[in-house]
Amino acid sequence: MYNLNPDIIKFILTFVGSFLILYLVKTFIVVRLKNLSKKTSNKFDDLLIDLVNRLHIVFYISLSLFIAFSIINIPQLEKIVSYIILVNVFYYGIIFSQGILKFFIEKNINADNKHSLSLMHKILNFVIVVFAVLLLLQNFGVNLTSVIAGLGVTGIAIAFALQNILGDIFAYFTIHFDKPFKEGDFINVGEEYGVVKKIGIKSTRIENLLGDEIVFSNKDLTEARVHNYKKMEKRRNTLTVGVEYDTDISKLEKIKEILNDIVKDIQDIEIANIVFDELSSSSLNFTVIYYVLDGDYNKHLNIKDHINFEIIKKFKENNINFAFPSQTVYVRKE
Repeated sequence: MYNLNPDIIKFILTFVGSFLILYLVKTFIVVRLKNLSKKTSNKFDDLLIDLVNRLHIVFYISLSLFIAFSIINIPQLEKIVSYIILVNVFYYGIIFSQGILKFFIEKNINADNKHSLSLMHKILNFVIVVFAVLLLLQNFGVNLTSVIAGLGVTGIAIAFALQNILGDIFAYFTIHFDKPFKEGDFINVGEEYGVVKKIGIKSTRIENLLGDEIVFSNKDLTEARVHNYKKMEKRRNTLTVGVEYDTDISKLEKIKEILNDIVKDIQDIEIANIVFDELSSSSLNFTVIYYVLDGDYNKHLNIKDHINFEIIKKFKENNINFAFPSQTVYVRKE
């Protein structure tokens, strides 16, 4: 009868035992997490279950082999298997890190920050992979000093070449997280007014009142003074109406009443004051100060348009004449 080497028996038993224990531990953890997930509304435990289930059989086999080879003391095979395990550990470390990152990104994502968080997700995924590869190479005994030095010099050269683009990308994140404006807002930058149509990684596009599309670099926008009219809760407006000097006093007294009636009947309007304001060189001026209780610029224009038409209509009905610039010349006879 053929007798097996005791070391081989020990190896087989250790391997099988380690594999079964590891698999049972994994099953126990998954069952516990599933029971826990039923008691909570938190989705994080579902993520942990998914991540643990991603540990494939190769991981358990390699770890069991490592334990078995270390028991029978075969350094060469133990070293080879340890490298396999190391690769597995870093591989699953990347998967776990990216899975947790994705969970928190999706938890905080919304319509306003969708583009910025998606871009950040891709960048951080890339950083995780690069960092893991560098650590793996270091554990394999690769001298990273020269590699990092080379990458540093290359990185500096690339940074100088792409400094404007990188500046716009960082400005893109500033715009999305600080939110000085968003798509659909009506803003003023310098002499330009318009609606924000698209916030891109490098540039932001604004459609002005003439319908032209103006492209601003993101860096320029973050360095400029931006007026965001969409954030206004109410908009102040001042209207001056001038009538002729020879207007009857009774009509002058009625003008305030007419102006008040026109403005008070408009929705989303708050009257601040209506005054007989000025005796100018060629007209008697009445000033109406009111607030539009909405930051929408188009609504502001429509209300202004309505008020102007109503003033003309009511003044004609009451035979009140608007003043126009004029000058009276008196000639003395000698």
